[in-house]
Amino acid sequence: MILPVDPEERTEPIESLTIIFTQPVTGFDKGDLQLTRDGTPVSLDGKPLTSTDGVVWTISGLQAATAALGEYELVLNATGSGITTATGELLAESADISWEVLTGTTEEPGSTIDKAERIASGAGPIRLTGTIGDGDDRRRDVDLYAVQLAAGQTMTVDVDAESLASGSTLDSFLRLFDSSGRQLAQNDDTAFSFDSLLTHTVQLPGTYYVGISGYGNSRYEIIDDDGARRGSVGDYEVSFAFTEDDPVTSGVNRVLGVRETVDRGGLSVVDQAFAGYEPSDGMGPVRPPA
Repeated sequence: MILPVDPEERTEPIESLTIIFTQPVTGFDKGDLQLTRDGTPVSLDGKPLTSTDGVVWTISGLQAATAALGEYELVLNATGSGITTATGELLAESADISWEVLTGTTEEPGSTIDKAERIASGAGPIRLTGTIGDGDDRRRDVDLYAVQLAAGQTMTVDVDAESLASGSTLDSFLRLFDSSGRQLAQNDDTAFSFDSLLTHTVQLPGTYYVGISGYGNSRYEIIDDDGARRGSVGDYEVSFAFTEDDPVTSGVNRVLGVRETVDRGGLSVVDQAFAGYEPSDGMGPVRPPA
């Protein structure tokens, strides 16, 4: 067997993998192993494969080989391997494991589904840094993140900009979409801050998309990049946190100061709860009068 990678959805490369046989074997070498990323072979040249007893084997030095984002698979091929047990029997069964690296060093997150940065929903709380306005779209910039969620799973997304110790000029706007590009929820300001926070429980399993933009740019489309407008710019930090499935509460969002309920059509109905704020074209609270 090959010991599984823990966690399988992770934010860092791995250093080594361990293969364990039921009894000592001979004839086992790196040629019997195949490592791939997104179906493309990854070379194991120069990676030591060692054992002290012929039972437990370790292939190490894998950091660079497993640093890029993608889905990895390691396969131990029994057929034609020549791996032989101490009793003279050939290895009969192959083995494999897989894992995914989802948040490493990446390019600027794009503004459409095909360019979204993937986030691991099973890797525990994740915190990332970003900038709105550093891409080619300037003030129309959108950072889009993709996350795979199970039915009833709850995700909380918290954007910090104004509240950062270093300060930021960004007045953030946060949106949540399903895989068809339909908006499910949104948030502008929370807790009397220009920072955004949104908690949402999904009804169906699938890929969901979180869009971060500047205030003023809240009507962009994530399928074809249409509808972007000039908005606020600046640095931010965003955290993603996930809780276990809870089908009873699916479809309900909780936001500080705002309650949003998603109907069967997937549209948000927002009840404003900020004193001194008024609705503005259905896209969230406007700034209070000076």
